[in-house]
Amino acid sequence: MRTARAVSPMGRLLVPRRVLPRGIQRRFSVLSKDNPYLPRLLASNGLDQFLSPTPIPHPNPAKHDTHYIFDFSIDRREATPVCRLGIKMVRSKPNKKHFQTVFSYRYPAYTPTTRPPREKERCGQHRHVKDVADILWKAFCVNDFLELKVEGLLHPDGSWSFEGCEAVVDENARYRQEELFKHATRYQYPEEIEAEKSLLVYRR
Repeated sequence: MRTARAVSPMGRLLVPRRVLPRGIQRRFSVLSKDNPYLPRLLASNGLDQFLSPTPIPHPNPAKHDTHYIFDFSIDRREATPVCRLGIKMVRSKPNKKHFQTVFSYRYPAYTPTTRPPREKERCGQHRHVKDVADILWKAFCVNDFLELKVEGLLHPDGSWSFEGCEAVVDENARYRQEELFKHATRYQYPEEIEAEKSLLVYRR
């Protein structure tokens, strides 16, 4: 069977999908970088605790800001979340952010009693990098995201600022995440979206 690829307005591949029989269509929903709801949501999920300087000492304190990108998706083979951590390349061109994936964190499915897995300390890495990833893992799961990307800036004093974030939301969670879908942008087949408002099913 042929496959098709859904591409977001952000220009990157989001959700591969199979070509379905005529009359059965698929959609996807996005919280884009210019959507103010997603940063507020992530802050309420615990990300705001990293905005203040931390008294935790670091053996190799950085003299400059360090750019990270936390890229969450679902490992289709294991059906579990995975976070690919990227660091901005030193020789990147001005005004362009080139991130290189350095390693991945693999997480279990989230429950209120599930603890994030422990990782060995990596040379030169601030301990709060893993702490931020753990908070985003919980946010990724409880909000029914299919993809979540967050750019973070770690300052020498141990505080963070988060420059941008975007997410793809699972359409099957529309009734479970009613507040979230009030702010998400839904793409493809607007006729079906309008039909859903009247509890109808649109077929071509």
